Amino acid sequence: MPARTPTNRQQANHAALRRKAVAHLRRTDPALGDVITRVGRCGWEGASDHTHFGFVLRCIVYQQLSGKAAATIFGRVTDLYGGRAPTERQLLGTSVTSLRGAGLSARKVEYARELAERSYAGELRLHDLHTLADDDVLATLVQVRGIGRWTAQMVLMFHLGRPDVFPELDL
Repeated sequence: MPARTPTNRQQANHAALRRKAVAHLRRTDPALGDVITRVGRCGWEGASDHTHFGFVLRCIVYQQLSGKAAATIFGRVTDLYGGRAPTERQLLGTSVTSLRGAGLSARKVEYARELAERSYAGELRLHDLHTLADDDVLATLVQVRGIGRWTAQMVLMFHLGRPDVFPELDL
């Protein structure tokens, strides 16, 4: 299946949704409206420019690490592929030694390879995550070892730009 990233239309829809949400917050909570005015525009842009596979891979790399350490390791992984997240096929063609050399733990290499294998074989519907309902995205992603509900919710929020997600397991 071809790699998918959010389309320009989807990103425009997400931007419109964010504007609508900010307007609603300003109307319904004047104190919060004042804070929004003082702070200014939120830097979060919603949907990412990674492919669905690339973003889920990024989530696996980032688990249980500080942001700085995770960014360094993910940077080393993407350096193996010319500075971009790999495709499923590229990751499967990369030796475990190379992935470990980039800083991935043995367990994360297992998770990443399982994700790539199952996606490449068509067992996972990663290529059309953007078309699925939230519950179906969650059900699809948690099938993979190393991906739990919280990680799947991060994909919904930060990759697919879904506005109505509450990661109840977040501490």
